[in-house]
Amino acid sequence: MVDYITLRDKSLNWAPDVYDIRHVFQAYGTYDLPIGRGRSVNITNAWLNGIAGGWTVSGIARAQTGRPFLLTSGRLTVNQRDAGVVLNGITVEELQNMVTVRPGPNGNVFVFPESLIGSDGRANPQFLAPPTTPGQFGQFIYLYGPGLWNVDFGLAKHFDLSGARSVSFEFLLIDAFNHRNTTVGGTGGANTSITSTTFGQTTGTAVGPRNIQLRLQYNW
Repeated sequence: MVDYITLRDKSLNWAPDVYDIRHVFQAYGTYDLPIGRGRSVNITNAWLNGIAGGWTVSGIARAQTGRPFLLTSGRLTVNQRDAGVVLNGITVEELQNMVTVRPGPNGNVFVFPESLIGSDGRANPQFLAPPTTPGQFGQFIYLYGPGLWNVDFGLAKHFDLSGARSVSFEFLLIDAFNHRNTTVGGTGGANTSITSTTFGQTTGTAVGPRNIQLRLQYNW
């Protein structure tokens, strides 16, 4: 028998937002290298100072925990939405502790260990299964994906020319270490289906590959 009161229970619609990131650390810094005219290692020669002196380095470092994603089963019986997932002999906390990152096929990334993935690529029914009995509800299981870290680096110099004219040069490394930061699901709804034959796999990235930029600005 289907419980129609539960089907109309609006409290079941409460869930963490896809952008619910619990911990974020971000640091910025700039440092004038102590080489050049008027600095600790003084250079009096104009040509040498123009080449080696007056450089500034900068950087941005960021580290944060992962964003949430929902395990789905494809059974649309609760509030006209997914009926959730049935857990067998495992807790949500244990599932969360299993979230990891390891290489997958065709450039994909696995976010769950092999024990949670069946031989057909779907979730291992020994642990995760869709509701199959009429009126049966699973759990709405929200997990948090892998964390993220990223470092950007910059190198800049200002060249004084005659009069009020000058040239500014900047060398930028966006994602300096070319580190792949894995995400689960899309930005519009971070879901992963336990009945998909690619369960636990993702191609999502939070930051693009290393980007090298050179900037030259003439001021007058």
